[in-house]
Amino acid sequence: MVFLGLLGLWRSLRSDAATAALVFYAFGIVAILSAAVLSGFVAPDVVADRPLFFYTGQLNQGFAKVSVAAMGVSLVLWGAALWAIPGFARLPAVAGVIVGAVLALGIVTGWLRLTVVGIVVVTLLQGIWIILVAAHLLREGSNGRNV
Repeated sequence: MVFLGLLGLWRSLRSDAATAALVFYAFGIVAILSAAVLSGFVAPDVVADRPLFFYTGQLNQGFAKVSVAAMGVSLVLWGAALWAIPGFARLPAVAGVIVGAVLALGIVTGWLRLTVVGIVVVTLLQGIWIILVAAHLLREGSNGRNV
């Protein structure tokens, strides 16, 4: 659902930064789906084989890290794309850059660990950015203006 919303945002922006942002977000979705497949469908079938179960967990974490890093880069790019729009509120643009940088750098540096708490932090930060953008778009739409 988030991707559909971002696709709509991309359609209204049509900039190189917005295109790159959408592509990075799509990479993130593919990676997190791969992690989910490993956890939901592969791990239960190999739980009795400890080394294979451990390896499946390592693959899951690898895909999750790629996902969060790609989505972080995406948010930085979305922030840049929104900043370039005259009249667009600066808060969603700045928030995209900050949240995206925290996510991407958190993964790259190892500061952000993808435990249950880490995934909750990732989800909350992305959710805050999405709400900021949606609120601005709804406010602008009710004023009869486009992005």
